[in-house]
Amino acid sequence: MTLRPMRGRRRSGSNPVAGGHPTTAAGHQLDCLHVDLLGLTVRTRRLLSDASFSAPHGSLTAIIGPSGAGKSTLANLIAGTVRPTSGGVTFGGHNLHAHYAALRRRIGLVPQDNILHHQLTVEEALGYAAELRLPRATHDERRRAVDNVLDELELTHRRQTRVDKLSGGERKRASVAMELLTGPSLLILDERTSGLDPALDRQVMTMLRRLAAAGRVVLVVTHCLTNLDVCDQVLFLTITLRCNGCAATGAERRCGFRTEKTAQASATAVTGTRI
Repeated sequence: MTLRPMRGRRRSGSNPVAGGHPTTAAGHQLDCLHVDLLGLTVRTRRLLSDASFSAPHGSLTAIIGPSGAGKSTLANLIAGTVRPTSGGVTFGGHNLHAHYAALRRRIGLVPQDNILHHQLTVEEALGYAAELRLPRATHDERRRAVDNVLDELELTHRRQTRVDKLSGGERKRASVAMELLTGPSLLILDERTSGLDPALDRQVMTMLRRLAAAGRVVLVVTHCLTNLDVCDQVLFLTITLRCNGCAATGAERRCGFRTEKTAQASATAVTGTRI
C-alpha cells in the first residue's frame, strides 16, 4: 500500500520539474527519497512487502508499527546495508542500491544501541570516529567537523565529559553526532528515543526536527507516539498473516498451514504539522 502524497506548502528554494522531482533554482535536484514497492524475502520468509512512500528534502518522517512489522528491516533497506528482493529506493535521483558506493557517505544510520565507547570523552569518541570516517581530511578539517556537530547538537559544553557520565538524552545526541560527521543528507535513526522519559523523548524529537529543517531527509523508527506532532508524516507498518495463499488480519488462523508475516506501508500526513 502506498503513502498518499504529502499535502501542504512547497519547500522554499525548489521548483517542480518534469518527473516530479524538486530542484533548486540552479536546476540541481534536491535530495528527495522515494521508496517504491520495497520488499525483502529471506529464503521463504517474507519480512517486508510493498512498502512505498516519499520523503522530500527537509522532512521528518516517523516509522511506527507493532513489533515484528519490519520497521528495522525497512530502515536497513533504505540505509543500503541490506539489498531488497523487490522494489527499489531512489535518493537524489539515483538508485540507492545500484550506486551505494557513491552514495554511502551521504547516508547516516544511527542503530538502536549506543556505539560510543563509554570510557572516552565525547570529544575523544568523535575524534576517533572522524579519523575513521574522514580519512582524507586534514587534522584541522576533522577538528572542525567535530566542533560543528557538537555545536549543532548542543553538546559543546559536554565535550570533555566521559560518555558514561552523560544523561540518556545526551548519549542519544552523541550517537547522532557521530553519524553527522560526514555531513549526510539522509539520516535514519532506529529506535533512538527508546528508554527515554517523555521529557527527554520530546527533546530528541525536537532535535530531529531541527536536523530535518537544516536540509536533511530524516527518518526515525519509534515506538513512542507522544511526540509525532513534530513530524511531517507518519509511516505505519502493519502485519498481514498469510495462510495457504490467502490473507487474514488479527489473530493467526489455526488451520494447520504455515503462516507468514508481511509488513505493508500505509500512512497519512500528521495533522497540524509543518506540511
